[in-house]
Amino acid sequence: METYFTVLLVSILLMSCCAAVENTNCTSDANCTTINSECDTSISRCRCGIRFYDSGTNCQPRGYNGEDCTDNVANSCLFTGQLVCKNDNKCSCPNTDTHYWDATSMTCKPKKPLGGDCSAAIECLVANSECATKCQCQVNIYDTDNADSGGTCEPFGGTSSEVSVGKELEANVTGLTPGVMYTITVISVDSNSRSAVQKTSPQPVNQATSMF
Repeated sequence: METYFTVLLVSILLMSCCAAVENTNCTSDANCTTINSECDTSISRCRCGIRFYDSGTNCQPRGYNGEDCTDNVANSCLFTGQLVCKNDNKCSCPNTDTHYWDATSMTCKPKKPLGGDCSAAIECLVANSECATKCQCQVNIYDTDNADSGGTCEPFGGTSSEVSVGKELEANVTGLTPGVMYTITVISVDSNSRSAVQKTSPQPVNQATSMF
């Protein structure tokens, strides 16, 4: 009798580890009592519906992009092979730094460089960029390589001083220390049309301040 009870206990423990739905034989959906399950007549077994996954206890909804999922459960997101469940238990593209979710094709697509066609900012690859039919640098940010495509978007200033001169031909730069060599860079940005191509000047000009 002791042997019998031991085997029975092990069997009960093992049953809780198995799939909640797929253990049930069926000939029609009526045989599948778990909510959101259906009968796969090709194998005569119940299974969760196509938009659901077997959690081990019931059929849970599979997540769309940005929706909830269960980490480490491969099929808890819709569009297997495209969306994955991240550590925050949200469905997204495997690498959101380089790819974005395209709701039309239901696929993860590579983000676009500067000059690339776009319809939303999330499609643009470069930091500090935005979408205006093409990926371009944001206002007060300039394109570093002065080309139709590629490059990065860098802010004016940084550790230097910035002087906005508008349409003027001259600028008065204050706060300089006499006798110190400064690098002066002139950058021209079309802030009205916000075209993807933003012209920059030739090489920076080194200018020493007067001692007097």
